[in-house]
Amino acid sequence: MVVRSITSRVRQTFAVAVAEVGEQDTWQTAVVGVACVSNDARHADEVCQKVLAFVENNADGLVSGSRFELIHV
Repeated sequence: MVVRSITSRVRQTFAVAVAEVGEQDTWQTAVVGVACVSNDARHADEVCQKVLAFVENNADGLVSGSRFELIHV
């Protein structure tokens, strides 16, 4: 319920793709992936940083780690 709530709020607030991508069988643990597509790497990084700050400040859980990866195609 917590994961569904936060993914929905992130999706609506930032217009990014959000999904639970790991630890789905572990109770009280979730791995959430966020994808942002942009033609500007700085903009994509800024959006991801804002998403992380939003989750840290508004989630009913604790963010224990984060990792960003920019892929240039």
